[in-house]
Amino acid sequence: MATFKHTGGVSKFEKKLVEGMVANGYTREFAEKTFSQLEGFGSYGFPESHVASFALLAYASSWMKCWHPDVFCCALLNAQPMGFYAPAQVVRDARASGLVPAR
Repeated sequence: MATFKHTGGVSKFEKKLVEGMVANGYTREFAEKTFSQLEGFGSYGFPESHVASFALLAYASSWMKCWHPDVFCCALLNAQPMGFYAPAQVVRDARASGLVPAR
């Protein structure tokens, strides 16, 4: 069972993140403060078991939106109200993807 108090998982990315931010024009101070906030969140924020479940949902949703955008749009509209996207936003995204939703 995963726990909320898992330490050390984020610290291995500190150098890469800070150096990458500095290379992209951020000050070292800002980059280090940003990492500090991420590190604080990483010690309790999201249990590994939830990460695995979320990753699977994100992958399946992305695949469905890419290969079957009509079905994806319909599923989102049928799931209303869901709190993330308003129906108008779902339809707007469908139109931007080339779909023509029926009225």
